[in-house]
Amino acid sequence: MMIAVINVSLNVMFLKFFMHIGAAAVATLISYMIQYFAILSLVRKFTEVEVWNKELVKIFMAALLAGLVMSLSMELGASDVSLTALCLLILEYIMIYMVSLVILKSSILGIAFPSIKIFRR
Repeated sequence: MMIAVINVSLNVMFLKFFMHIGAAAVATLISYMIQYFAILSLVRKFTEVEVWNKELVKIFMAALLAGLVMSLSMELGASDVSLTALCLLILEYIMIYMVSLVILKSSILGIAFPSIKIFRR
């Protein structure tokens, strides 16, 4: 409940200053991060939890890149808000996100990436 209040408060505050839908996305991201760390610290009091920080960073970077590419696409040509344009933007986001995860060698996809050593000693 507290996180919902933080989320709504941040949304109102950010939208008032920035007047852009991206402000709502940033507010939601901040409230989710607060919730993640609060829950993680609470759970760690009772049990040992393994968190894959490197994997979380890769997921975050892939989502950020996909979001930036989609925002750029919207600014450059997708001013039309038709159903077709929306579907294409969603497809673009998914494709950029998945390719980014492959490039970042994320284990979330279940692909085993071989380690390639260029210099051998």
